[in-house]
Amino acid sequence: MEEGVLTDPRRGGKTLDERAGHGEPDLSARPDLRLLPLARLIGREIRLRRETVGFLDEARWTILLDIFLATAEGRAIPFMSAAHASSAPVSTAQRYIHDMIETGLIVQDKSGADQRIVHVRLTERGMDLVNGALAGMMALRARG
Repeated sequence: MEEGVLTDPRRGGKTLDERAGHGEPDLSARPDLRLLPLARLIGREIRLRRETVGFLDEARWTILLDIFLATAEGRAIPFMSAAHASSAPVSTAQRYIHDMIETGLIVQDKSGADQRIVHVRLTERGMDLVNGALAGMMALRARG
């Protein structure tokens, strides 16, 4: 196997080209250079998010963002809606939310007329974390 050739261990170690039915790698594919600035920006944003909230995986970050957006829009967000916002299975997302409650990023409240519905919101620590990460990403975008 050549060094630097992508293989898929789940598919018997075949290269991506072999899986596609090609004997030799296709080296003629070229990136659309118009997309290069966007690709760089996305890469920088991913690195920035990793640096600021790197201890959070994509599902946890998505949950925090959903709660942040709901708060900014003046909406209360039910626990289950926050769980569904992530890309994780609901039981996993529920565990993530409970973990973030334990670490002080989220609190849950029974509010309103129906005390059976539990809402979640960001704590001051959680809001500072999301505000900081988003401000850093905004500054990065401004630099272009």
